[in-house]
Amino acid sequence: MRGLGTMTHMGPVGTGQATKLVNQTLVLTNYCVLAEALRLAQSYGVDARKIPQALKTGHAGSNLLAAAFPQMLDEDFAPRGFARQVLKDLEMLQAAARDQHLAMPMASQALTLYRLLVASGKSELDATAVVSLYPKPH
Repeated sequence: MRGLGTMTHMGPVGTGQATKLVNQTLVLTNYCVLAEALRLAQSYGVDARKIPQALKTGHAGSNLLAAAFPQMLDEDFAPRGFARQVLKDLEMLQAAARDQHLAMPMASQALTLYRLLVASGKSELDATAVVSLYPKPH
């Protein structure tokens, strides 16, 4: 167990699964936000490869930014996690939110984007392929 990281007790039975849903909310919506940020940078002629380095010490810096931005730039969609799995997790998140009568508009938008991605035949690509739904700037 030592090599698996640290354990944080989250509360009674069920709170671990709820914590996993929180993680999925943060990570899976962030793929979509990163895709938008990349296209914004590109539309202004910013060297987007420098974005992770430039932002790493601020609030926008994250492990996902450092990992996903280069993949999106290179259109390297070799699966590290399949888009279909992201869709499954977002569907599960949507159901859980509905059960709790929660509005989750950002997660709902991510769900729509991943439905589009999978419907366009890209279910076996990496989650970062969501950037392909955003037109490249001219």
